[in-house]
Amino acid sequence: MAYLQSLHGGYGPGKSWQETYQTDDRAIVEQLLKAGDTEFRWTDDGDLRIRQVRPAVRNHPITGDQVWFNQAEQFHVSSLPDATAQALLAMAESEDELPQSATYGDGSPIPPEDLANVRETARRGESAFDWQPGDVLAIDNMLVMHGRHAYTGSRRILVAMT
Repeated sequence: MAYLQSLHGGYGPGKSWQETYQTDDRAIVEQLLKAGDTEFRWTDDGDLRIRQVRPAVRNHPITGDQVWFNQAEQFHVSSLPDATAQALLAMAESEDELPQSATYGDGSPIPPEDLANVRETARRGESAFDWQPGDVLAIDNMLVMHGRHAYTGSRRILVAMT
């Protein structure tokens, strides 16, 4: 699985590389990317193109089960509403220039219908509940996909990852 990000250098859709890495220093960004085994290149316009190849599945460290452990269905342009996806694609010369996208690890495109199937499978297994003050939720990030639906009102969520 390859995750692609196009981070602008000051103007464009999505986040800038300065916002993402909280620095204006390219050397610091490059050091972080190299440490994370991430391919990158700077464009002539000062934008940053990132490509991270990661496994689509992993073995759970305790159960040994092979689990789907990636975010291709979220990174791929097909996750966006049609109008948004079409507007972004019209602005970009290729999907590589989208703020984020996903391909197979070899760079070949992932068919949108395959990711629609992943999203539908996730929806079928979905479990939701109404949070109450003081609730605590602990999950195994490898065995449980997690997210949230839109909500109204104010709330404060504190997250700790270990």
